[in-house]
Amino acid sequence: MEALLAPVPSAHFSIIPTTHHKPLSSKPRFLSPKLNAVPILSISPGSNNISKSKVFSTISSSFPVSAEEEPETAEKGEEKNFDWSSQWYPVMPVCDLDKRVPHAKRVMGLDIVVWWDRNESEWRVFNDACPHRLAPLSEGRIDQRGRLQCVYHGWCFNGSGECKFIPQAPPDGPLASRYHGITDDHLEYDCLEGSSGDSDRLYLLQIVGWDLISVIFHRSESCLTDISMPLFSPEYKHILLTKQPPYISELDDPSYTKVMTAREFPFGLPSNQGNVADQVNGSVSSDGSSKDSSSHQRRELLVFFCVPVGPGKSRLIFTLPRNFGVWSNRIIPRWVFHLKQNRILDSDLYLLHIQERKMIDVGPSNWQKAYFVPTKSDAQVVAFRKWLQKYSGGQINWGGKFSGALPPTPPKEQLMDRYWSHVVNCRSCSLAYKGFNALEIMLQVISIGSIGVDAATKQNLIVLTKEEPETAENEEERFDWFSQWHPVMPVCDLDKRVPHAKRVIGLDIVVWWDRNESEWRVFNDACPHRLAPLSEGRIDQRLQCLYHGWCFNGSGECKFIPQAPPDGPPHVHINNKACVSFYPSTEQNGILLFWPNSDPQFKDIHLKKMPPYIPELDDPSYTNMMGNRDMPYGYEILVENLMDPAQVPYAHYGLQKMPQPKSR
Repeated sequence: MEALLAPVPSAHFSIIPTTHHKPLSSKPRFLSPKLNAVPILSISPGSNNISKSKVFSTISSSFPVSAEEEPETAEKGEEKNFDWSSQWYPVMPVCDLDKRVPHAKRVMGLDIVVWWDRNESEWRVFNDACPHRLAPLSEGRIDQRGRLQCVYHGWCFNGSGECKFIPQAPPDGPLASRYHGITDDHLEYDCLEGSSGDSDRLYLLQIVGWDLISVIFHRSESCLTDISMPLFSPEYKHILLTKQPPYISELDDPSYTKVMTAREFPFGLPSNQGNVADQVNGSVSSDGSSKDSSSHQRRELLVFFCVPVGPGKSRLIFTLPRNFGVWSNRIIPRWVFHLKQNRILDSDLYLLHIQERKMIDVGPSNWQKAYFVPTKSDAQVVAFRKWLQKYSGGQINWGGKFSGALPPTPPKEQLMDRYWSHVVNCRSCSLAYKGFNALEIMLQVISIGSIGVDAATKQNLIVLTKEEPETAENEEERFDWFSQWHPVMPVCDLDKRVPHAKRVIGLDIVVWWDRNESEWRVFNDACPHRLAPLSEGRIDQRLQCLYHGWCFNGSGECKFIPQAPPDGPPHVHINNKACVSFYPSTEQNGILLFWPNSDPQFKDIHLKKMPPYIPELDDPSYTNMMGNRDMPYGYEILVENLMDPAQVPYAHYGLQKMPQPKSR
């Protein structure tokens, strides 16, 4: 299978052979555009035969070069940063756009509206803000004359962005003559006057290609007037003639079947692109070509478009074109293919979201210290990170639009909710979703029986044991929160078959059962390879990371790296950087406790300092029904509340037959 991969954060994260390019050598390499040279890294074939796989790098209008060509390196002192604001960016597959309504999208931090101009039979891309009072044009409509109409006050704009109608303006008044039929220059002047917003100007132009909508952004450094609405510059009116997006011929070839998929992700472009590099590395097992009985050349490709949306947000548009089995697309609905493809994307979505936040904590420029990437399978990720560091300071340049902070992490269930990240943006899946909902209602109406609703009340019995703090003679000691035993969970609520993610005293930990030693283990919940959460992994006698399969024993030592050759250097496994942080833990009174310090000096801390012991919890003559609950308030409030019996008859009146509180 031919994988389409770019090691640089181009607008189009794709690789594809085109007819006018030079042939590839037998050894695939990273190819770099002439703009901003990228070091060429050879990918040595591993156990899988990838010697004939085709790996191309495309960026903006630069086309792939031969694998045998070395990248042109700028002279010393002349290397310049990658200009994120002067590139073509894919927006959405055209098949998912409804021509009857405008669509709101975000690309490179810019809110845009995509709509169909039926007067010119073209897709248009505007800034998603009406120049009147900045209402989102994406909430508007297409009027009877085929113009984009703002839903707030009804202003109407043609395909060139000119305001053609203002309902509040008298037809014969001076205001109408100012706006009716105005030229581009007048529109620019009137929109600028008295406006406020971003000082950076972004110019937009759109093109339809390969069933995709693409836009190009260009930031003007000369215009200093504050404004929130982008201006159309005549300089870039014909940008398509001078700077074209990379062309992928197979996507226009009718002999190829292709099902496009788009998905929004809760992590940024660097994590998105690094993950795609991993998928490509695992998928490229041959050159993607084979011959059937009729000597037909069978080809299958992977095409990925990674799109920067905003900090902690990205979009992936991908397709798997092939020139065989074309009949399947004609009889199988598109949403059926999306079911399988989205399950694959779901499998590493959460761990990439967490991984990105861990990377932000250590700093994007410190990725080499945070990552441990010793095998050749990481070559593409390493190349991308080095390029990003060299030409963009390790992160995307948003033009000062964002502070760099990531949005807060929602609950895992919300992150994994496929409806808002895919279904609402996919016409095929959206129609299927509505159809199945209608079918469900019909089945409920015609079914015989009733739906029972079960209600249960959970009650927790919490016994608080308070110990007086020890005070040193003649001076008070400050309480050391990280030199104490902390309860994690009741053992009865832990499943020995899977790892568990927990957070205690601000530390993300993973709890798992080491069946080789018959003990519970507590590790730092980050794989030393690339910071993926180990709690998303599995247990195969050892704790195995879900992302790349690294395996750790009960002491935190890395015992197996699937990508490392079996006869390779032994230091890969025993290297300290390959070990995961290990926290001392013990089980007492049916509760798992851990010591939040991974320093080796605390390895046997349980022999020196044991947690408080409550004999009644181990006494068989006592009943012991243990519960646990996460509260949406802090530790201090929790302790205060449990120490306050005076609130019980008032706050809990009516529960457990409590007497009515007395009043005077």
